[in-house]
Order: sequence, then C-alpha cells, then structure tokens
Amino acid sequence: MKSEMKKVAILLAAYNGERYIAEQLDSILAQTCVSVHIFISVDKSSDQTLKILNNLDSGNVTILPYGNRYGNAARNFYRLIQDVDFSDYDFIGFSDQDDRWKSDKLSRGIDLIEKTDSDAYSSNVTAFWENGRSKEIIKSQPQKKWDHFFEAAGPGCTYLFRTENFTQFKEFYKKNQKEISAITHHDWLIYAWYRASGFTWLIDENSSMFYRQHGSNELGANKGIKQKINRIKRIKNKNFRAEVLKISKLIHRQKLPTPPGIVESGGGNVAFFLKNFNQTRRKPVEAFFLAFCAVIGIY
Repeated sequence: MKSEMKKVAILLAAYNGERYIAEQLDSILAQTCVSVHIFISVDKSSDQTLKILNNLDSGNVTILPYGNRYGNAARNFYRLIQDVDFSDYDFIGFSDQDDRWKSDKLSRGIDLIEKTDSDAYSSNVTAFWENGRSKEIIKSQPQKKWDHFFEAAGPGCTYLFRTENFTQFKEFYKKNQKEISAITHHDWLIYAWYRASGFTWLIDENSSMFYRQHGSNELGANKGIKQKINRIKRIKNKNFRAEVLKISKLIHRQKLPTPPGIVESGGGNVAFFLKNFNQTRRKPVEAFFLAFCAVIGIY
C-alpha cells in the first residue's frame, strides 16, 4: 500500500522512560511515506527521561512544559489532547514510550482508513519479552453492538484518528474534563465515544508494532496466569464495573446510545448480561466469562 505524505501528529506520554524511549522515538521518526511530528508530555520523573529528550537533535519533536505530576498514563494523555494544537495535521496517533513500531505502521493505517472510509483505526500487536519470546495479541475480532462499553479497541498505542473528528473528541473532553479525569482508561473512553457517536472504527487484523512487555507496564498484554488472576481481581474488587459505569454515564449524559438499563443498573446486572452477554466483548469466551461473573455475583 502507498499513501501520500500525510502530516501526522503523534502524542506520546512518558514517565521514567529512560531505558527505551530513544529506541521508540527512532522507530516513529523512521516511519515511511508520512510526515511525522511527535509531541511529548513527560510526567514528573525520577530518571533521565527529560535529559534524554532535551538532548535530541530533531526538529520533529516537541516537548511540552515539564514539572507536573499526572499520576497515570490516562491523565498524561488527556494533557496532550488538551494542550497540543494539532489542527494543521491530517491524522493524530498515540504512542507509548517503550515499544517499537513497524516502519509502515502509520502509512498502512492511513491507507486503510481512507480505503474503507473509516474515522479511526487500531490494530493487533506483537507482544515481546526481553527473553526473546513473542506472541501476537489479537484484538480484531468482529465488533459487537456494545463492546465499546466493556473494552477498548486494543492498545491505545495503535490508535490513529482523522483530525476532523478527533477535534470533536477534544471539545467533548474540554466540556467534561472533571468527569473524564476520573476515567483511568483513556483508550477505552475514546473508543466508546467514537462508536457511540456513530463514527466508524477499523481494527486491523495485522500487527502494526512490537508491544514491549516488562515489569513497569501499566496494563500490558494481559497474557499468562498472573495476568488472568489480576483480571479476575479487577472484576471482583469492582474496579472494572466502576469504569464501565463512569464511561456509560458520561456517554448517556451526552444523549448518545448506551446499552438499555446499564446506567440504571449501576454498570449492568444479571438480567442485562443474560440478555446481552454476546454483545459485550468481541471475543466470545470473554463475553461468556463476564456474564458468568455477573451471575455468580462477583461483577
């Protein structure tokens, strides 16, 4: 596939990223067939991240004013969305600080958005570990009617948006900043808002990047026994349900389509999941598991 030289603004949230951020930036600046500019927000760090960035010799990188503590990746990304003027760019993308992008990540995404007349894009990724192990993480199962209220469209670092409708999300953020700041999964919220607003979202079945796994990952690939146990804990301690409710209430308040009764039932009850479980997650086994958790009372 070939794309014209589109201008792409990449929003990169960093925190204590000295080990890998230079390698990540190299992979972004090496993107083919696009013109890239990277905007970086550094959460107040205790390592050499800022020094590394200040020593960069590139006119295609802008570091936002430093000194604030955001506390998590979501609030750092919200800061980028609010403060960066991306009106002169054709597309907006997100980046983490520690991955490696395939050289055609952006050009392929743009080509698919334009070819399918989609509004936003995400993709599968290839998770990799420092011991050399790798595994493809599949997020491209068919989208369901309500999946956007129960999961993101894959890792946010794969997201790519047309500027015109992402600007609408920026206005939505500005109007609801207080409520949105309490939502800890920015990628999930954005996917929910796009889908509820009637925008089309393409999830690419191809992997666009190498998704680094290490002890500092905020979420990671969610693979393995330990990660499955952590996922069950998140459901059992009601963190997952609380996030569903916060997103649902915010979308509902905008008079956008929400699952019937989900706000009234505080994020979903047994009756809701028995009726709609096959529409709550893209992967059938995960939809069934979520319904099972509701039935046995741990959701």
